[in-house]
Amino acid sequence: MIKISKKEAKEVAYWLKLLKEMNKNEEDKIETLIKEANEIRRILS
Repeated sequence: MIKISKKEAKEVAYWLKLLKEMNKNEEDKIETLIKEANEIRRILS
């Protein structure tokens, strides 16, 4: 279960990075979400 959660958090971070590149207006908000996704991955590791 944890392995799947780590994979999903990694995938979320990936998609958020793509979204950040396409949405320069919301860059700060998206960066916060990316940091949270990475933090979740670290917690699950």
